[in-house]
Amino acid sequence: MKTCTSCHRRKPDDGFYAHRNGLRSHCKICMRKAARENALAKTETLRPKKKAYMKVYDAQPHRRAARSAYARSPRGREVYRLIKRAAVAFRRVSA
Repeated sequence: MKTCTSCHRRKPDDGFYAHRNGLRSHCKICMRKAARENALAKTETLRPKKKAYMKVYDAQPHRRAARSAYARSPRGREVYRLIKRAAVAFRRVSA
């Protein structure tokens, strides 16, 4: 049994992730909660940066050629058809 330093509850050893030569000080539940909160906080700050990067990256000739080739492939045509179908269904629900 070990006590979580975050929620202060005593839990069995399998309630903690392994770390180096022992177990982490926070239980699995508290670790997941902290990771989720951290991811949400990062999303707000990183989304504009990622969007700006992808705008530049996607404009490069090799990316445009790859997208065009994929769109002409059987798999690409199927995927784009499904995306269009989902967009139409979403517009119907939203309206």
